[in-house]
Amino acid sequence: MKRKNIQKAAIGIFFIAAMGSLIGCSHKKENPPNIVVVVIDTLRADHLPVYGHSKNTAPFISHLASQAAVFERAYSASSWTAPATASIFTSLYPFQHGVVTGLLAARRLQQKNHKILVNRIPEEIQTLTELVHQRGYRTFGVSDNINIQRLQGFTAGFEKFRLFHDASAQALNGQIKKWAGEFRNSRPYYLYIHYNDPHAKYTPRSPWYRKMDDPLEDMKSAYDSEIRYTDEKLREIFELLGWDNNTLLILTADHGEEFGEHGGQGHGRTLYREVIHVPLLIYFPPGERAHRRVAAQVSTLDILPTIQDYLGLKRARIWAGNSLLSLIGNDPGQESRRVIYSHLQLKMAGQPDQIAISAISESWKFIRNLNGSNELFNLEKDFLEKQSWFGQPGYGKIAAGLEMQFISFEKKSPKFEKQTAPYTLDQKMLEELKALGYIK
Repeated sequence: MKRKNIQKAAIGIFFIAAMGSLIGCSHKKENPPNIVVVVIDTLRADHLPVYGHSKNTAPFISHLASQAAVFERAYSASSWTAPATASIFTSLYPFQHGVVTGLLAARRLQQKNHKILVNRIPEEIQTLTELVHQRGYRTFGVSDNINIQRLQGFTAGFEKFRLFHDASAQALNGQIKKWAGEFRNSRPYYLYIHYNDPHAKYTPRSPWYRKMDDPLEDMKSAYDSEIRYTDEKLREIFELLGWDNNTLLILTADHGEEFGEHGGQGHGRTLYREVIHVPLLIYFPPGERAHRRVAAQVSTLDILPTIQDYLGLKRARIWAGNSLLSLIGNDPGQESRRVIYSHLQLKMAGQPDQIAISAISESWKFIRNLNGSNELFNLEKDFLEKQSWFGQPGYGKIAAGLEMQFISFEKKSPKFEKQTAPYTLDQKMLEELKALGYIK
């Protein structure tokens, strides 16, 4: 289906250009790189060694990081898959693209009625996949999370897309291997991979899992073993397809996971650090590659504008994210004063929607929780968000200022009318949602 003209006018005419001095290289017009975006579901940043984890959960990701730009403080736009990934695809916040209800809505499902309405990416929004496809890329996608599928608009622009249901990284790699011959085509390709293994319920992966007496620590051990397993599968497909040659690889997560840090477990209920602080690595093609650690606070919304900027395409005005190339090139500009937002909206049966917001600027983070309570954290002194300064003398202006910045930004931001699609859940799907923790 052809897209409407709203964003096409904003995108403009496509062309290839050099990155120039941003990262010390330039591209030949006739040889643009392949682009691979890897999203590892439920991967919190601090469970990777490159972000300080004491366990060697990801030796291959650490290897990539040693040659990549590593963003130390990257934040997701939400704390569960559908809105967070839609923001990666569109460079818009959830309250803009309207994908706020997905299969997580089944959490409130009455068992006698297996029909729910899920949001989808509006058709008039041009996605990352559509942008690179129009540029001439062949487009392939594989997802192991049932939220990332055609019904919710995620497959627009893909020539080939395969959806699995929590089948494992090995299954995804198997599908990618079947496409390997097509990747050798003269045209460059774009590949989106959505691994789901670190998502609950965690499978203890031998030989990396170690049984722990404490239930919570045992859960963490299984979670870490899932990360190690995914890391190994990423290495396997990286080496098979030769991504160290003429490939731009971006690795991130849709969100993290709670392990009791603020009294809860799982995700999709809060906007604390453990669920929105995600890894973000950009691994450039040969000749452009160098290790950099970037301390500026950035968003997963920045992935689309970064790819656009890298390819020399014209920026769409509606995007809320920024290109990260200037930060990689050590030109921070105004990034130090940028406000990073996150948004969470849950539907409650017979009740008004509950909305949580987060606003991060410089050292401070403001949260308005789903229950309406407010919190304020000093991230420089308390990155784990253990002590809230909200309500303490002298800190009211900081909290009020961050909240008003969100309100002002939300009011002036372009928004698209929410689009929905009906979804009927059979018994097998209900069981899968229970296994994923979406239904109790």
